[in-house]
Amino acid sequence: MKWIFFVLLFLNVVLFGWSFLKAPADKDVSPSASNLSPAQINNIKLLGSETAKSIATSLQTGATECVQLGPFSSDSIASQVILRLGALDMPSRQETLKQSAVKDYLVYLPPFKSLSEAKAKLNELNQRGIDSYVFGSGDLANGLSLGVYSKKNNAEAIYSKIKALGYKPIIKENTVDSSAIWVVINADGSKYFNEGILESLQSNFPEINSRLITCN
Repeated sequence: MKWIFFVLLFLNVVLFGWSFLKAPADKDVSPSASNLSPAQINNIKLLGSETAKSIATSLQTGATECVQLGPFSSDSIASQVILRLGALDMPSRQETLKQSAVKDYLVYLPPFKSLSEAKAKLNELNQRGIDSYVFGSGDLANGLSLGVYSKKNNAEAIYSKIKALGYKPIIKENTVDSSAIWVVINADGSKYFNEGILESLQSNFPEINSRLITCN
């Protein structure tokens, strides 16, 4: 009877092996978050963060420009312009800006190697009917002053005259720090500002000029 038992046991083993080999392979499935390691989950979060930054960057627009009007000689004139712009539905504000303004124009010959050479050149100019004097100190010591002029065209006239005589004069702008009053139209109003509006303002305020600046 023992041999019957071993035969049945052998058949059971064969059947089990045959059924195991015939079983269908598992299909591939996408891993769920619960199957991912902490490092893999962290990588997914980082990817989302970088994508958000990229989208935010692509949505950014260029700098907006605003119209700046002026400069004005007084607060009262700037206030009148602001009222005029407000009537045109162009909100604006007043700004006071620091700037350097040209005070006058110095025409001169650059310093010579020695005082004696400067004096010789001074005599030469005087003989030609040109008034001048020698700078006694400072950066222009031993140079020759050909005059200080409040208007640029006057400075350019003497410059051309001296140059025509064979000299090499220089024009230097002397500046002074000052404050300037401007009116700035906001970004929305600036979109509708045009040449016609500027000309209308200039008919009452001849000093007015316009320029574009980056809105704050």
